[in-house]
Amino acid sequence: MSGIYEISTLGQLEQHLNSDKLLLIDFWAPWCTSCKAMLPCLERIVTDSSKKLVLLKVNIDILEQAAERFTVLGLPCIILLQHKTEQLRITQLLTEGQLKKALSPWIELEYVQLLKQADVEADQTQALRIIEKAIELESDLSQVHLAYIKRLLQAEEGTGRLQAQNHIDNLSPEILRDPEISRIVSYLDLLNDITRAGEQFACIYSWLVDEQYTQAFDALITAYQHQSNAEIHELIVKLLNVMPDRKLAHRLRVQFLALA
Repeated sequence: MSGIYEISTLGQLEQHLNSDKLLLIDFWAPWCTSCKAMLPCLERIVTDSSKKLVLLKVNIDILEQAAERFTVLGLPCIILLQHKTEQLRITQLLTEGQLKKALSPWIELEYVQLLKQADVEADQTQALRIIEKAIELESDLSQVHLAYIKRLLQAEEGTGRLQAQNHIDNLSPEILRDPEISRIVSYLDLLNDITRAGEQFACIYSWLVDEQYTQAFDALITAYQHQSNAEIHELIVKLLNVMPDRKLAHRLRVQFLALA
């Protein structure tokens, strides 16, 4: 397979180390089940990397000196090298999606190119189509779903959020564990809670839609001071949990606790 090499001598290894390509060294052994599980993923990633990445497979039972040279203390162990300098070391079992995410700062796979293209696309419909192509390529990668959800949320009032919620409802539990996707799920739940709370919270809903979190917080605090009840208390807690600026959220939480 092009770009994938079995390394059995130190001479072969040194020859590749002197190249100017990104090197992914997979230290493995026949008894390492995690190594065997990740190898097909690594091979697909290298194949899709447009020849920017070379995979070197090193059996440490055969080439112990290579493992000693790179201080391999256990398996699995995958090392990314650029100009002989270690950029990344992976020492645990990862899924293909997790491997791609870990390697994404150094290699630009097709889905990354599509997400960049969508990011600068002004037309909403066209941007969504581009991201849908990325999802077709990498449906198990949370990054592509996050880009799709965020773009949907930029749509006109109501429609985008409904489509985003429908997309979220069809995601796997693994993808839903992504911290940013989890935050957006909580954000959409908060909007629904605010809607159910009644017309008196209409301005707070608008501020949340515009991501003006401080104004929404101030309005909820005012309502809480006039009518201290469990419902408003819960809305404030949920608001603090969904705020993307965690430093601001912490400062406002301290302010809220002083009142509660």
